[in-house]
Amino acid sequence: LRALRVHGKTAFADLDDLSGSLQLIVREDLLGEAPYRAWLSDLDSGDLVGAEGRPAVSRRGEPSLLATRLELLAKAISPPPEKFHGLQDAEERLRHRHVDLLASAESRARFRARSLLVRETRHYLDGAGFLEVETATLVPLAGGGAARPFTTRSSYLAAELQLRIALELPLKRLLVGGLERVYEIGKCFRNEDLDSTHSPEFTMLELYWAYADYRDMQGLVEGLY
Repeated sequence: LRALRVHGKTAFADLDDLSGSLQLIVREDLLGEAPYRAWLSDLDSGDLVGAEGRPAVSRRGEPSLLATRLELLAKAISPPPEKFHGLQDAEERLRHRHVDLLASAESRARFRARSLLVRETRHYLDGAGFLEVETATLVPLAGGGAARPFTTRSSYLAAELQLRIALELPLKRLLVGGLERVYEIGKCFRNEDLDSTHSPEFTMLELYWAYADYRDMQGLVEGLY
C-alpha cells in the first residue's frame, strides 16, 4: 500500500507491485459498514494487502479496481519513504537497497535491466558453443591481476586462503584440460579503494576461446552488441 485517501464512505488506495501501480476503490456500501471501518483503521502505508473486485474507472478517468473483498496480508513495521520525494540520501539508498527499491521505480527497472543483460549474454555465448563454468572463489594464491586480495584462513585445512581477484587463471587451465570455449560470470574481490568506479566486490565476465585469434573474438563481441 503506497497511499490511502479517505473521502467519507469511499476510500482510494494506491497499490504497487513489480508489474506497476493500481488504484483500488473501496466503498462502504460494497463491503459493509463494519468491515469498511475496520479495514481503514488497520491500514498503514507499506502494508501488504490483497484485494478482489471488478474493473472500474474513477470519476477522473483512472483505471481502477472496485474492491469486493479485502485482506491484510502483512503489516508494515515501519513506514516506507514518502511517495513523491522518495529516498533522497545517497548513502541511505546504497546501504539499504531494499528501501531504495521500495521507493524507486527507476531502481527496480535497473535491477530488471541487469537481469535481462546477464540472461541474454548467457544465451548468446551458449549459442556460440561456449560452456559456462564455475571456478573456485577461495584460492591458495589469488592471481590474474595486480590487486590486493582479501585473506582468510581455513580451520580445517590449517591454511591461508584468498578471495579471487580475477577469473583468468582457472579458466585458462580448463582450456589446457580440453574445454575449448569457456566463460564465467562471477564475483571477484579486491581489497582496495572504494569510489564511484571501484568496488571491492564486483561481477566480471571472462571468456576464453582456444585456437581463435583477435578477428574471431572481434566478431564474437560485435555479435553480442
